[in-house]
This record gives sequence, structure tokens and C-alpha cells, in this order.
Amino acid sequence: MSPSKLIVALDVLTFQEAEEWVERLSPKVDLFKVGSTLFTAAGTPVIEMIRQKNKEVFLDLKFHDIPNTVVGACRAAVRLGVFMLTLHIMGGERVLRESVAAVTEEASQRKLRKSLLLGVTLLTHLGRETLGHLGWDLTGNMEEEVVHLARIASENGLDGVVCSPPEVHSVRQALRQDFLIVVPGIRPLGSPLHDQVRVSQPKEAIEAGADYLVVGRPILESQNPLEMVDLILKEIQ
Repeated sequence: MSPSKLIVALDVLTFQEAEEWVERLSPKVDLFKVGSTLFTAAGTPVIEMIRQKNKEVFLDLKFHDIPNTVVGACRAAVRLGVFMLTLHIMGGERVLRESVAAVTEEASQRKLRKSLLLGVTLLTHLGRETLGHLGWDLTGNMEEEVVHLARIASENGLDGVVCSPPEVHSVRQALRQDFLIVVPGIRPLGSPLHDQVRVSQPKEAIEAGADYLVVGRPILESQNPLEMVDLILKEIQ
């Protein structure tokens, strides 16, 4: 697994911080996640900055709205040149189908690379108790629910899904081998869990079938971030 399979989450509050981290980690990291916090603080210039440094962007804004709104957001993401972007599978099959069509059409019309479209299954901070309080009837188990959502994503043309470590093996077994699995909630040995519930170590996630690992705070809060990146890459390999 190459360093490009490690996604570093730029969970910072300013453009300047993001640029400093990209500069600092660029020798070993090729792919950076821009999520809601950074995008709200810094907007599209932070994506342009990362692209200008010849690095790739995982735009993780988890679009969840009516079809017309999500489709428009997906088209805008393609124009920004992002490598991957996310939307919620629970937005419904129409949202998924129309977003896939929009991303394909936008890339073709503008002669751009088609961004990979990933469906969000269940967020990694959610456990059975929380979902129960929200009214979910989990008569089976969470893995079965995630696999069900992943199948919906695949059937409607998405390139892959985002799921937590405990569900990776089941999703990989249920779906085609070229269906991408992006995994947050990665915690190297000895790292604190923070607000995550369903977590895993890098080696375990890769062995289960993950394609990309998203790591944020264990790297950004490390006393030696590049050493932490090396540790993660070594564990993966």
C-alpha cells in the first residue's frame, strides 16, 4: 500500500494552518481531507491551495439534501478538481443516481477528471444505543445495516463507500473488489479514541479490505507528525 492510500484529515480552523500542514506532510502524504470545519472557515481557496501543491483532495462534506441541491454541489466539486467527495446514502436512490450522472456529465463536458463519488453509511461516532434512541430498529446488527446501505450505493453507480472499521470485512465480502472502501476512525496503537466509537488500528483495517484510511488527530496532535505518518505507513505495509 503506497503513501497515497493514507488520507490526512485537515481538521483545522484556518487556511494558514491547513497550508502549514500540507507543506509539513507533503514529503510523505499525497491525499488530504477537507471537511466541514475547514471548508466553512476557508472555502474553496483551501482546495485550490492543495491542488496547486500537486496533492489530491478528499472533499468530505457529506452532502445530504434534496436531489437538485446535492447535484449542484457535486457538479461544483468536479469543477474544483477534487479526487473524491461524499454524500449520504440515506438521501435516497434518486439523489445517488442523479449525482452519479451529474458528476459524469460535468467531467465530460468540461474535459476534467471525474471525481470519485463515495456514499456515507453510518458515522463512526454512532453506536447501537444512540441509533436506538433515534428510532432505528436494529433487529439485525450494525454490520448488516452498513452492508445494506453499501449495496444501495453500488447498485446506483457510486464508486465506493465510507464505513467504520468493524464493517469493512463484511462490505468487502459482499461487494465487488473494485468498489472502494474509505475508512475513518483509524487509531494507531496507543492513540486516544476521542469521540469515535467504532475504531481500528491501520493494519487491521487494511487486512479487512480497506482501500483508503483517514487519519486526523493522531497525526495532527502528535509531537512528531512525520514520525507518526511513518508509523502508520509501516503498520499498513
